[in-house]
Amino acid sequence: MEKLASRVRGCVQVHIPLGIFNALLLAMDPAAGITFGLGFLGYEHLQDKYKKDESYKDIFGWLCGIAIGVVVLWVLKYLPKGAV
Repeated sequence: MEKLASRVRGCVQVHIPLGIFNALLLAMDPAAGITFGLGFLGYEHLQDKYKKDESYKDIFGWLCGIAIGVVVLWVLKYLPKGAV
């Protein structure tokens, strides 16, 4: 149980911020954002292939970070001027 809690903390501490960064990168430079995202997915695939470390959990955290980043960017874009 403690190993699972440690794994979840690692996901929150590393992969969600990576996803948020990826969302910002996609908004600023789509080609760089796609390259970063594909590189991340390739890295996680190799980690799972050779280490069998359940990389789907890391990818899920990264996707959650992208979702958070997209929502924040969307809200900031459509807020009325002067609301922030």
